[in-house]
Amino acid sequence: MAEKYIFKFEDYVDAPVPAMGKFTRKMIIDKDTVGAKELTFLYGRYEKGAVGADYEKKCSHPNAEEILYITGGKGYVGINDKEYLVEKGDTVWVPKKAIHWLYNPFDEPFEMLCVYSRASLKEAGLVVHE
Repeated sequence: MAEKYIFKFEDYVDAPVPAMGKFTRKMIIDKDTVGAKELTFLYGRYEKGAVGADYEKKCSHPNAEEILYITGGKGYVGINDKEYLVEKGDTVWVPKKAIHWLYNPFDEPFEMLCVYSRASLKEAGLVVHE
């Protein structure tokens, strides 16, 4: 794997979630893209109107903490039993094993950068809660 330290948007690797057609996920740094050992860094974008059962699925990561930095728009983030309106410039911390969800009922994209405390999403683990 070639060493790389600077990443342009066009370098990001598509990592789609098929059930979420109005959500774009692009991997920036992780075990597979650069050989990261301890973290995953990605870009996420919920298009306007990304609401409903496919977007509001509650999940948790048993092996990782997660940080979201909101880079554009606004949307909702739920953590455990409470929901929060977040907007550009806000930072969200999701503790390990915390149940959380996101969605965008607004008329503009909701964009974020996400950091997980494991070298891949697979290592972070994913539990979907009904």
